[in-house]
Amino acid sequence: MEHDFESLISGFIKDNIGISKDFLSIELSNHLKQNLQSLMKQNLMKAAGTGNSEIISHDKAVRSDSIYWLDREHDNEYENEFFDQIDDFIKYLNRSCFAGINSYEFHYSLYEAGSFTKTHR
Repeated sequence: MEHDFESLISGFIKDNIGISKDFLSIELSNHLKQNLQSLMKQNLMKAAGTGNSEIISHDKAVRSDSIYWLDREHDNEYENEFFDQIDDFIKYLNRSCFAGINSYEFHYSLYEAGSFTKTHR
């Protein structure tokens, strides 16, 4: 796995973007896709917004996708497998690049036909 991590880092250094074709296994990707489909069927996807935990704007002119925040507290085995892999990557980044990463956030995003997110930081 560290070879894949190095490829991401090298690509980022060279081209300002790191791409790994196989960062997630096909099996894990399929399980996560099934989770997303299940969340859709259960109407658990929520309108995405911009802002932070204190101020959130739901402006459809800026963002019209739906999201579901990932959290280990959901105790989903496939999401936890994803988090384990991300944790390994972050440990590698912190050790090899002195990155100092100590937190992260992830969510599923669903873009129905015609939905979008304008570029933001």
